[in-house]
Amino acid sequence: MKRMEPLNRDELLALLRAARESNIRDWCLLVLMYHHGLRATEAGGLLRSAVNETDWTIAVTRLKHSNKTLQAILPNGIKLLDARKALTEWLGVRPQGAYLFPNPQSAPLSRISVYQLFKKHAKTANLPNHKSSPHALKHSLGQDLHDSGHGIEVIAACLGHARVDSSRRYFDISFAAANQARQAAINFRG
Repeated sequence: MKRMEPLNRDELLALLRAARESNIRDWCLLVLMYHHGLRATEAGGLLRSAVNETDWTIAVTRLKHSNKTLQAILPNGIKLLDARKALTEWLGVRPQGAYLFPNPQSAPLSRISVYQLFKKHAKTANLPNHKSSPHALKHSLGQDLHDSGHGIEVIAACLGHARVDSSRRYFDISFAAANQARQAAINFRG
């Protein structure tokens, strides 16, 4: 089975730009999926009550035996990555109902609906086909956490994994990073 590839920064921003230009809901959904490492079904089924605007947190009930998480909804200097701004804008126009991202019948967005909207924006953003799945956002967060120097335990906590082993598949160690680590270890001896 081919490993899921994360989006690089330019691809992520192109995807979010395409979604933002299409509609607020899609942009907010994709930003939250990236920020919180959400699966399509988890994102589509988020309840409005999971969002606390007083302390800017979101409670996520995870699937696949993962841990339930409570995470901060973070602002960002890059507007397209600003989860608070996206959520504030979406809540200003969102229809009433129990779900944060309701479908036209006020039910949760299905996994298929999330997949289809992701594919639509991925096509507009010219993402390669092998990166045109909503799960690429979860892998992107895992890779970004790893690349920014966080250990496997932090990655597991951020992605909601109950087992640290599950987090290992969410990032790659680059050839250059492996060589730098090896060189640092060899220099330590010298």
